[in-house]
Amino acid sequence: MLFPEAADGLTSGIREGRLLRPDGTTVRVEYNVSSLEKAGRPIGAVVVLRDVTRQRDLEHDLRHQALHDGLTGLPNRKLLLDRLDHALNRSRSSGEHIALLYLDLDGFKRVNDSLGHNAGDLLLRTAAERLSSVLRPHDTVARLGGDEFAVLLEGATPPVVEMLARACLDAIARPFVVHGREAVVTVSVGVVPDAARYTDADEVIRNADVAMYAAKDLGKNRFMVFENRMHEQLLTRLDQENRLREAVHRGELRLHLQPVFAVQEGRVVGAEALVRWQDPFRGLQQPGSFIPLAEETGMIIEIDRWILLEACRTLRHWQVESPWTAPAWVSVNLSAAHLDLPDLTDHVAYALATTGLSPQCLVLELTETVMMRDVAVTSARLQELRELGVRIAIDDFGTGYSSLGYLRDIPVDVLKLDRSFITGLVGNGRQQELVSAIVQLGHTLGLRVVAEGVEDADELNLLTVMGCKFVQGYHLGRPEPAHQLYERLTTPALHS
Repeated sequence: MLFPEAADGLTSGIREGRLLRPDGTTVRVEYNVSSLEKAGRPIGAVVVLRDVTRQRDLEHDLRHQALHDGLTGLPNRKLLLDRLDHALNRSRSSGEHIALLYLDLDGFKRVNDSLGHNAGDLLLRTAAERLSSVLRPHDTVARLGGDEFAVLLEGATPPVVEMLARACLDAIARPFVVHGREAVVTVSVGVVPDAARYTDADEVIRNADVAMYAAKDLGKNRFMVFENRMHEQLLTRLDQENRLREAVHRGELRLHLQPVFAVQEGRVVGAEALVRWQDPFRGLQQPGSFIPLAEETGMIIEIDRWILLEACRTLRHWQVESPWTAPAWVSVNLSAAHLDLPDLTDHVAYALATTGLSPQCLVLELTETVMMRDVAVTSARLQELRELGVRIAIDDFGTGYSSLGYLRDIPVDVLKLDRSFITGLVGNGRQQELVSAIVQLGHTLGLRVVAEGVEDADELNLLTVMGCKFVQGYHLGRPEPAHQLYERLTTPALHS
């Protein structure tokens, strides 16, 4: 009755089984049997029982914790690798299709930073639930860490793999509601549809990861199927990243200036500081070829600081050597990552103090998208900077929120009208009315309005008629090395 498994006799040893309680439930017990003999004949046994229910439950929990993610309850990387290894072995013997998806959320850091880690955790749990809901019951969804997930698809032909990858994109693209606020993120997916052709699970995951980065490079919110060339591109990217990390210390960054003209005076009154990278392997690089990488890796902060210090030093030197030709101000772009730093104001103050440049000669430019991420925090930070005496500019106005209402809420001094408003201005009456209205509103609010991207005389004439006082663009001057602009403007022959 107590030990049905011992029907044939209790022999000495340690065993484990379940003991039925009077209420019908069972308890896990370990029992140690010591047989009793008399004259060489078994006459009974002493059985010592120990309740091991809690111990076995704890062991089960520990095994589960070792193989599952604590936040989402999904399998972790270790369990995924184990299941992938077994699936690869089965596939090689049976020919069954095996595929792997590698997913990374786009924009999660923004949500985590702006709404807090609790909101970020809630979003991750919801994302895990959404992914599980659109996949098949026997598919393995795993969280690899951070905002990265993976999906093991067994018995999935290429069309099925594509269908499920699209289902993951659609599931994540729907807005998330966290703590009463709506957050939008997307997902980039790398796909290895024929996993069995690769050596082991590690290689499969690596290739899927490479394909995921290729999806991000093409604009995110999409899936890409792994190709061998992607691995070569990744190696090239890693090599570029390593070189870029040393660019500041090796003196490879170059300061270029683009002049800003006062329309009525027809002379240079300011300059925008721009960075170039003298890559020892690829030559002089434009910002578009390395700034996105710098932003992804966090190196943009160090580059920002270099530009800030170099621009202040250059303008101050110009003021000392040729005060009658020196621009009245230099503007420097600040990245979103730099704006988030609590010691930003200290770094700006240090650059001014070190170079001796007057704060009134420095303009800090931020895009309106960056400014509007959190108006309360941004306004406080910008007010700190303005208290130093520097001025704040909205760069690329019209490409982000395009809301004139926030101009009264954020402390700014300069409005830079994006070049997209200037392109096509000639011959487009509606666009001319819009630009004219923005210029007049800027002036009414006491802002300096600068039109960017002026590329021909007709555009300049129209802006002059509209009352725009400051312009910059290729028609008036392209970005050039700081020393060349200095030499050009300080050479008497050019002003005779």
